[in-house]
Amino acid sequence: MKTLTLKLLVLFVLSAFTGCKDNDPSPITDSFEGTWIGKYGNGSKVPDWFWSFEIDPNGVIHELDNGGKKIGKGMWTKAGNEFKSTYHNDEPYDATYSMKAIVNEEDGTLKGTWGFENNEADGGTFVLNKKRVDRR
Repeated sequence: MKTLTLKLLVLFVLSAFTGCKDNDPSPITDSFEGTWIGKYGNGSKVPDWFWSFEIDPNGVIHELDNGGKKIGKGMWTKAGNEFKSTYHNDEPYDATYSMKAIVNEEDGTLKGTWGFENNEADGGTFVLNKKRVDRR
């Protein structure tokens, strides 16, 4: 009986350690705010150029380069599933851009159009995906 109890205890301890793997996928954050990564295209071209933003909860948005450096800043709003933003890119373009998108919270995407100055559609299209966040 003592041997059976010891075996069950060892089995329980081993199963507890193997149940928590480091390679389990991390959950996606419930919040709209965070880092979004995707691509944009000029005119009618399919989006194929890197584009990324950090969307802060206070209505501030930062454009990020592919290394994560902040290269632009502006403001954003979200009403229902409609997202809008106007921001100034500091480098390398030193220009103001606007964008308008539909938020799909189920698949974590922003799909829309971008433009120059306050025109949300005269530049091209884009798609951004919400970056996964590890909550450990």
